[in-house]
Amino acid sequence: ITRASDQRFVAVNAAFERVSGYAAQEVIGRTAQELRLFADEQERQALFARIRHDGSLRDVRVQLRRKDGALRIVEFSFEPIDIDGEPHRLSQSRDVTEAIEANRHLQESLRKFASVFETSPEAIAVARVSDGTHLEVNGAWSRLIGHTREYAVGRSALEMKIWVDPAERARLLDELERAERVSNFNARFRRADGTVIDVLLSCERVELQGEPCLVHGWRDVSEQKRRERAL
Repeated sequence: ITRASDQRFVAVNAAFERVSGYAAQEVIGRTAQELRLFADEQERQALFARIRHDGSLRDVRVQLRRKDGALRIVEFSFEPIDIDGEPHRLSQSRDVTEAIEANRHLQESLRKFASVFETSPEAIAVARVSDGTHLEVNGAWSRLIGHTREYAVGRSALEMKIWVDPAERARLLDELERAERVSNFNARFRRADGTVIDVLLSCERVELQGEPCLVHGWRDVSEQKRRERAL
């Protein structure tokens, strides 16, 4: 809590002490500017200009300098309050540094995954466990099976009659109930033009945004199977 007239702290709680690294007695009676809490002075000035203009702010992200010099990203909220007839400001801050960093790493991982996913020569599809609906397929999948991505996404393999024998799919799902991953599973797929191909399939259970999904990777081994049958 700060006085509106001179922006000096009159009270801070334990959470503020944890975020800033300062003990309450080091803060009360001083201003954020004196403590150099804001890493960017221009950002501080702009923030307080908005407070004076708008009266209150919600979830404004700024960079805070802790007592030990470490920089943290926090979300500030400000509300005007009245204490004994004198205007004050109640500020709440939440350290979001780790959340932002985790999200950055996640986005980098997703970009790398997207690049590998799309450029892989192996056909890859992602489908929901609950109904088998395709959430994504890569270019190799479209080329090998003959269905476009636009047609496949939102439809299940059963709807598209890709599995020549649905019992094979049931057997795959049964194996996945006992293990997170199944490798080198032999199956027969039907291409968009009706051609039946032999495939060697690997499948893994993953969770995407809380939804159980399956990632299938497979390759056409029809020629290999024909040679084996010819022997």
